[in-house]
Amino acid sequence: MLNSEHDIFLNETEVRPNRYATLVLFFLLGGQLFCFGLTEFGLFQVGKTEMRIATLISTVFITSLLLLLGFRRSLFRWQGTKWMVYTVSTVFTMTINTLLSFHTTMMLLFPIFVAMLYRSKAFGVASMIASTVATVATPILGYVFHFWDIPLFKGLIAIATGATVEIVGGSTAILPKSILDIVLYLVLPRMIMVGSCGFLMFYVIRLGVDHVQTQILLDRANHCDALTGLYNRACFKQLLDTEKSGAVGLIFFDVNELKVANDTYGHEYGDMLLLRSAKSLTDVCDEHTAAFRLGGDEFLLVMEHADRAALDRKVEEWKSALEKINKENMTEYEGLVCSMAHGCALGDFSKFEELLRCADVEMYETKAWMKESQPD
Repeated sequence: MLNSEHDIFLNETEVRPNRYATLVLFFLLGGQLFCFGLTEFGLFQVGKTEMRIATLISTVFITSLLLLLGFRRSLFRWQGTKWMVYTVSTVFTMTINTLLSFHTTMMLLFPIFVAMLYRSKAFGVASMIASTVATVATPILGYVFHFWDIPLFKGLIAIATGATVEIVGGSTAILPKSILDIVLYLVLPRMIMVGSCGFLMFYVIRLGVDHVQTQILLDRANHCDALTGLYNRACFKQLLDTEKSGAVGLIFFDVNELKVANDTYGHEYGDMLLLRSAKSLTDVCDEHTAAFRLGGDEFLLVMEHADRAALDRKVEEWKSALEKINKENMTEYEGLVCSMAHGCALGDFSKFEELLRCADVEMYETKAWMKESQPD
């Protein structure tokens, strides 16, 4: 009905990061296809076979994810989506760095950059593992399967490692003296780069978590009553301004004898009445029901998609909740019993203010009846 703290957390840690991550993957795929086209026309000095394989694998994985999210938009809210993004990012990183080697060294950091979008340490650890595995494995795989771009980097590697050139399988390949040379000259420098960015990633994740918590606190301060924690009047006005339709049920409440309690026993006593009243409402709230404190001793429950039977059940649930709260707190503030009058209204959301007046009138009729029914 209204953005809850859970909704804010979900939006900041799942929905928005998933949208940005898929957008990044879309542009990466576009860049990959662009490079593929330049290679096919001979403008890039990259092996065409390697580029074709890399483009095919990238296209299959990224396009599959984009199509899935495009047809199932609800998946942006699913916590498992980021792990699908993680899988695709890892496959892309491994593929590109194995087949295109030196040209795409910076892509080793791609899983780390993706992890910075999410406020999750677990996802950050997984991304660090992916980047580390890619850093270690891709130079070795490129060497074993002869995917290295020899024409461009033959001289550089020969100078750096003292390598010799041999003909292997009909293609020119650079053969280092040992796997140790690969680790020393290719893996180690890249690991330093990955480790440094990984440290930065965890700092960004921590800042992101702090940012979400601050947003939740600000939202709570702006939209929740300081004493009871229920939605406040400003939030209620925000609800009135929304354009909604469909059935809505209203239950209007007023705490009995609050002024008497304040005048006789003090405001601390009166605050306890308000807290018990609010607790009885929050105990019956769900995803379709929201509780508001409109001011003073007036409260309101708003039920979406309600009918008469659901409204009556909600009233009975509230009565049971209030009775239970009073019984459980009999020893605290001896003799303090919370009593509330209520009134109901049911109709279309477009007539919300008219329904609120009807519920208010019924509540005051109930309040008058309760007062007359009290023993002298």
